[in-house]
Amino acid sequence: MARLTHLIVILLAVILQVAALTNPRRYTILNRGLWAKTTPGETRREDYVTMAQEPKELDSTYLWELFPFPYDKALFRIKNVEKSYTAAAASDKMGSEIVAKQFGASNWRIEYRQEDNKCVIRLDGTNLVWTRKGTTILLEEYQNMFSQLWSFYPENTWYDGLFVQ
Repeated sequence: MARLTHLIVILLAVILQVAALTNPRRYTILNRGLWAKTTPGETRREDYVTMAQEPKELDSTYLWELFPFPYDKALFRIKNVEKSYTAAAASDKMGSEIVAKQFGASNWRIEYRQEDNKCVIRLDGTNLVWTRKGTTILLEEYQNMFSQLWSFYPENTWYDGLFVQ
């Protein structure tokens, strides 16, 4: 019986791995609860947007997605599963201004720290994402622009943290 259970577990693991390899979208874990979405052949944008290690590690209620974006930009969304809000932003290597817009979060802001030239996204008092030196974070003021962009990435692309490759 134990051997049969062991074989079933191995078979399920193989099936899941094959499904992950044949899936056109790969999900790579950045940290617990943080996910970067990439497509085959796409260059990772970790040089533009990186998660913050301070002041504490995020829990699995936060999801982070990174999308390809034209003109040397990357669009990303942050979603809190338990509180059911979503925030969106675009990172851009050009310029130094920061424009923020709240999308349902109770305390959403982007800070530019002049002393170390970093941008920090703060959501409900937690540092979620920081950009490396010289990078700007822009949060689009017009939600309809994001609606147009999200039409290519429907809401069913969100996962609740249970899916990982």
